[in-house]
Order: sequence, then C-alpha cells, then structure tokens
Amino acid sequence: MTRSSQGIEPPSAPERFTGLFLIGLDMTVLNVALPSLRSELQPGMAGLQWVADGYTLTLACAVLATGTWSDRHGRRRAFLIGMGVCGGASVVGALAHTMGQVIAARFAMGLGAALLMPSTLSIITVVFTDAVSQRRAIAVWALMAGAGGLAGPPLGGLLVEHSSWRAGFWINVPIAVCASFLSCVRGPT
Repeated sequence: MTRSSQGIEPPSAPERFTGLFLIGLDMTVLNVALPSLRSELQPGMAGLQWVADGYTLTLACAVLATGTWSDRHGRRRAFLIGMGVCGGASVVGALAHTMGQVIAARFAMGLGAALLMPSTLSIITVVFTDAVSQRRAIAVWALMAGAGGLAGPPLGGLLVEHSSWRAGFWINVPIAVCASFLSCVRGPT
C-alpha cells in the first residue's frame, strides 16, 4: 500500500498533519488578538477568558467521546466533519458582532478540533503499518501540533497588525478547505 517503511510519506499524510497544525494554531493565534478584540467588542474580563480558554476546554472535554465516535463511524468522516466544523465556526467567529458569537465560535472550533485529534492519530496507525514508520509518523504528528502552537502568537500578531482580530479566524478557512479536499481525494477511510 505505501512505502512508509522506506521513509517515503504516503499521499494521505500531509492533510492529517495539517489538521493537527490547525489545532495547535487555534489554541494560541487569538491570544495576541485579545486587546484588539476587547477594544472593538468591549467585553468584560470573563468574556476574554472564554475566548482564550473556551476552545481548549471544549477540546479537552470532548476528545474521548469524539474518538469513540470516530472509531464507530469512520476516521475520514470524523476528520472531514471536524475540518468542516472548524472552518464553519471560523467563518462565524470572523463575522461575529457580539462577544457571545465569538465565544460560541470558539466552543464550536474546539468541538471540531476534538473530532480532528483522535481521527488523525487513528489514521496514522492505519497508513503506517510497521512500528518504525508509526513512531516516526507519531513524532511528526506531535511536532505539527507544537509547531501550530508556536506559530500562533507571531502569526496572530502579524494578522492583527495588518488586518484585525478577525483574521485570526479567517486564517483557518483555507487550511480547512485544502485539508478536506486532499482528504477526499487521497485519504483512507
């Protein structure tokens, strides 16, 4: 099926790793946008805390249940729904006019991320069949989450400086669309 044991990545790997990069990015990209968001929507401190933490809280609370759902209904389905939820919620967040809408978008993004995380790991175990290539793939999987988390603050700063806090939401849409398209075309079920 693949030549992953020879160090060549199978064709379905990039979009899976992109999904995890998106999770890491979403955890941190809006943190530097909070002052800009605060000046426009004028929320209280509790509202800002929900924007910063609602995503991670939802992800942490839902990941076990969504992992089970992914096992029962299919990895690709969970991946695609997760990407769709993240992308759709990002559009809602970018177009939000109230703090409640921004917070709801962050919660929905966390739910989408909860679908993405276990499905990407599960797909790795199917695509990479031998132990050595699985370990390498899991290392890259973890690296992508960390890279997304590290990229979030500087990318968020650039987006806020050259656009607005809304760009922290818009950045997810092309990532979600591209990864979903690649998954439909090339990914395993």
